[in-house]
Amino acid sequence: ILSPSQSAGLVVGVGLVLLIALTIVMTIILRGRRTIRNKNWEELSILKRIWYRLVDCSKSGLITILVLFVQILVALTHWDAYLVRTVAQLMNGNVESVGLVCLFPHLLTSQMASLVFQLALPLVVACLFAVSVGLGELINRWIDRRKSSTPTYFDSDISMTWRSKRSKSRFSHFNSDDFSDVDESSQLVLQVESMGTEAPKAHSVDYPAFALVTSNTLAIFQFFYFGTSLAATEFFFASVQAHTGLKYVQALPWMLYDDARSLRAVSIPWLVIVVIGFPLAFIGLAFRIRHKVTSPVVTSYVGSLFARYQLRVFWWEIVNVLKKLIIALLLRGIPPSNPLQTALITVVLGAPMLVQVAVRPWKRFEENVMDPVASILLILSLGASNSVSSTRTFVVYYMVMTLDGLFVLALVGLIVHQLVTGKPEYQRLWEIAFGKSEALLDDFEFLDPKVRGLKPTLQQITANSPQTEDELRE
Repeated sequence: ILSPSQSAGLVVGVGLVLLIALTIVMTIILRGRRTIRNKNWEELSILKRIWYRLVDCSKSGLITILVLFVQILVALTHWDAYLVRTVAQLMNGNVESVGLVCLFPHLLTSQMASLVFQLALPLVVACLFAVSVGLGELINRWIDRRKSSTPTYFDSDISMTWRSKRSKSRFSHFNSDDFSDVDESSQLVLQVESMGTEAPKAHSVDYPAFALVTSNTLAIFQFFYFGTSLAATEFFFASVQAHTGLKYVQALPWMLYDDARSLRAVSIPWLVIVVIGFPLAFIGLAFRIRHKVTSPVVTSYVGSLFARYQLRVFWWEIVNVLKKLIIALLLRGIPPSNPLQTALITVVLGAPMLVQVAVRPWKRFEENVMDPVASILLILSLGASNSVSSTRTFVVYYMVMTLDGLFVLALVGLIVHQLVTGKPEYQRLWEIAFGKSEALLDDFEFLDPKVRGLKPTLQQITANSPQTEDELRE
């Protein structure tokens, strides 16, 4: 156990290291998204290829399926391996499993302090990412100023032309009528100044830093939503002891319900703003942008919520959010000994799975396969966990846990396979922008599974679309 000063110093040091690392990453992301992709994929350096592949991998729906599976699994069952339990509990925002109690023994041993830390963790992470984006923006502006102040070949060519005061052919692209009221010497000065202020061909695109902040914040709250729901609803459900009539907290049978009054008061803001407000805001946002999901502005700001799904069911993430909320309420509101909990959780997992099989909301085939498999394994894991309580035997439990581990390894393998063999977004967009019809067909097929395998020609697509071939490429 560390002293308070040592604990504070360690936390500050770790925080600074994380901030520096995140600032470097956000600087690279901002610069990469603002750079025009005017080079072929084969012309890029190895490091840039690896970077673009990693960025594409972070957008994979398999990662969303993996995170959701582990978060719900650790809430439904109890994994015995310390390392697995630590990682899984951390994904739900539980700080007790990562040894932070040893850093702050007088703080995190308090139920109130532990609750506040768990509830505030998403906000702290979001602020850390926002500060790193701000620092990355400042670094990019400083780099741009340094580049703009450095003389280029273009500037030296202008200086040589000014000193020679001859050869009007260098300025033939200007309209001489604009300078008809001035003499020849003044025309030359105005033309040189005009060329110095006129931007040549653009080397960057507009991508505001606030778009990256918004995208990161939505992804962070989406990631921690299940853990926040479990923590915010933990002290609102009571159970009555049969022989005494005393009310206890359902999730903590040793705590009297009246003693948790202050904990419930602290949880109310998160319960209203995050647990209830996030799904409602999500639904309202999806309704507002339903006709402009593919807009570049919408994609830049909220693409992290909708980019993984088919255009016709772009709102499918709402289903996952509601699934997390309902499971959290059932786990907190109904005791595990009540068979009703198992039955309702099975319905919550099974009903969306049946709809998902019919709708196929994900963009990739493997994502549409692995998502139902994850739901089936969660139902089996819930049953295996309950069998331990009733039969006191662990054979079925360990068998199902083995299947869960193999499923996680399969997801990781598929993610690595996509990372290594998948066509990066950079390459796909470059091929579309530079007129390769095959790339446009692949992109069209990627967005609409109804044409998968039909391989229509570009002329057939444009014949059935009000847009021209050039507009489709744009």
